Amino acid sequence: MSTGEIKRMYVVERARGRGLSRLMLAELESTLAEAGCERVVLMTGEPQRTAIALYESSGYEPAGAYGIYACYADARFYGKQLGAAVATHGGAGTEGLARRG
Repeated sequence: MSTGEIKRMYVVERARGRGLSRLMLAELESTLAEAGCERVVLMTGEPQRTAIALYESSGYEPAGAYGIYACYADARFYGKQLGAAVATHGGAGTEGLARRG
């Protein structure tokens, strides 16, 4: 199974509250699905409560720790299966934002 990883997703403060992070997340998932990934993983930190709420409300579930932050107590790891519906969303303009692994 091919897995993609989302890293460093960020919306500047003045643009927050407009739903852009949810749109960005959907576009990244679509790009990964179009690239052949069946699953996506990401990592955030316990202090990032808004990000955690976004991921959980978008279907992400707690996942096993990985990478250099695996031993950090406040690191939170999430994963999500990508479905065929995700791949139909599009993918233009997101090159370089998602990494296959």
